[in-house]
Amino acid sequence: MANSQSPAVGIIANPAAGKDIRRLVAHGRFVTNQEKVNILRRVLAGIESVGVRRVVFMPDMSGLGHGSLDGSTEGLCVEFVDILVTNKEIDSTRAAEAMQDEGWTA
Repeated sequence: MANSQSPAVGIIANPAAGKDIRRLVAHGRFVTNQEKVNILRRVLAGIESVGVRRVVFMPDMSGLGHGSLDGSTEGLCVEFVDILVTNKEIDSTRAAEAMQDEGWTA
C-alpha cells in the first residue's frame, strides 16, 4: 500500500468490543453489531464530508466494515488490513499494528 499521497483514516471496529463481563456486572450498555454498522455509516459520512477519501478498516467475522459500505460511500477508497481474524479483543491490537506496519499512521 502506498499510503502517503492522501490523508486517510483507519477504523478499528471490533464486534467483540462492548460484550465483556463488565456489561453484565456493571449494567453497562450493550451495543448490537447492527448498531455498530449504523455508527460506522455515520462515521464514514462524516469522513467523506471533510474531504478524506481513503479509509482502511480492520476486517472482522461479523462484517461490520463491509456492512457499513451501503453504496452511499462511493467517493471513498476503502481497504481492509490483512490480519488473522480471531473474533477476539486481540484483533484490535493486531489491526492497529498492521495499520502502522503498512504506513497508515498519522
